[in-house]
Amino acid sequence: APRTYRLSERKLLYFRRDRPDRPQGVLDFSLVRFELHCCWRRPGGAPAEEAFERPRSCDVCDVPARRDARTFYLKPVAFPSKVFAFRGPADEMEELAARIAKLVAAPMLSSLPHERNVVSLRNFWRYPFVRESDLKRQAESGDVLLFRGKDAPAKLQRAATGALYDHVALLMKSVGQEVFILEATGTHGVKIISWDYFIGRRWHQCYAWMAVRKVYFQRSPEQLQALQTYVASVLGRPYGLSLGKLVGKTVSGAYSERGAPLGGPDRSGAHPTLFCSELAAACLKRCGVLQGARASSRYWPSSFSQHDPE
Repeated sequence: APRTYRLSERKLLYFRRDRPDRPQGVLDFSLVRFELHCCWRRPGGAPAEEAFERPRSCDVCDVPARRDARTFYLKPVAFPSKVFAFRGPADEMEELAARIAKLVAAPMLSSLPHERNVVSLRNFWRYPFVRESDLKRQAESGDVLLFRGKDAPAKLQRAATGALYDHVALLMKSVGQEVFILEATGTHGVKIISWDYFIGRRWHQCYAWMAVRKVYFQRSPEQLQALQTYVASVLGRPYGLSLGKLVGKTVSGAYSERGAPLGGPDRSGAHPTLFCSELAAACLKRCGVLQGARASSRYWPSSFSQHDPE
């Protein structure tokens, strides 16, 4: 199917034209070194490079080439057997390849061992990666952190829900630019810990991977104050996930885009316990991000993933 390409922040993203909101793949030139091979005659009469015998391609396999089409290949230096092939109209491909050539030629900070860790992951191009330093710099209060656990309960939950993730938390950022994780866990209930402490204790190694989802809203003083007030009111509450919560209350208070309660004060947060996605939803409702009267207890970790169909 025809694709749309976007170069942004040293990343090549490609999309189906009917789904411009969800990339099919992401090649990050700041994390992985690539070789660029163009299959057309270059300026100065230089011959075109030969096509690879068995390209691992998304765009060229079993697709007849148009007469005006151009094809280029990207090979990860650390894994030269992996090849990404792209084909499209001549003017579009030549312009895209010229821009990629500048990224490929730029110096990189990552080492080959680090690149091998990235490229060795199955379908690594399906998910964008982020450096920890970039995450800490870019994080804002209200961003979502999703977890895919390794233990049996996490696997059982994903099997039951058909979801990619089994736990969710929110990122919070202090005035001093320190990043914190707000979550509800079975062991400690509702707690907030610093990112550095979380990494220092190696708790991230309990998960197959974690994913950050940027949440876009104004973050006005009113929204952030509403969020902080709610967080302060629930810190220390025990964890609780019961059948009564899941099948009982289906609606709760609604909030405006500015985070103001609609129709009077919201009493939905009066329950003595919270589970992880209920906490995340309650926080984002109070920021005006999740609007409507759907109860916070009706959200699962997968509800915050871009792969969620709702």
